[in-house]
Amino acid sequence: MPFIECEVRYAVQYEYACHVKDFIARRTRLAFLNVQAARECLPRVADLMGEELGWDEARRAEEIADAEGLIKSMGLRAARTSVFRLREGGTEVEQSADEKYRKVFDDLDADRTGVLRPAELVEAYKQLGVTIDIQDAINMVNEVDTNRNGVVDFEEFLLIMVGASQGAIVDNRLHMLAQLTMEQACLEEEGATSAQVEGEKSLVEA
Repeated sequence: MPFIECEVRYAVQYEYACHVKDFIARRTRLAFLNVQAARECLPRVADLMGEELGWDEARRAEEIADAEGLIKSMGLRAARTSVFRLREGGTEVEQSADEKYRKVFDDLDADRTGVLRPAELVEAYKQLGVTIDIQDAINMVNEVDTNRNGVVDFEEFLLIMVGASQGAIVDNRLHMLAQLTMEQACLEEEGATSAQVEGEKSLVEA
């Protein structure tokens, strides 16, 4: 864990921490500093606090779910307010995270259900000339599936993409797939533009 375990016990015994979200958001500020690390340490924090406060398994699960909800809402607010600067036709323009990543999400969402399923990730890799099996795709979904429903919605996708762009998340495979998909789309767009230009030139020369 990114902190000493005795800090959890100390927070309960001397700082009156009563919930997992108290510890990650108010005692250590971990939820503000590193969303991924905060999410990964939740089960251990719940176990330690549970030992101190006499929680049963159901209460620990409830505390973890409550803390995950807090982390997601905090991360989503930060993600949605992120702004990217890019150049279009020699002019610098601003683009929101929603705008920047919505198109690639829609490109990956082949069946247009509004979520990314493991089978769609397998197909997306196939389009890039890479073969992965369905279990690899399921593992990719599990890495970012904060509400544990077996698919990736746009909010979960947005958190990963913005977190990776800011260096808070590294080596995430869904992010890598999205980057490759965006690069492929750019190449195809440039190819189409070049073909259009060549076509227009041939018409002029004729």
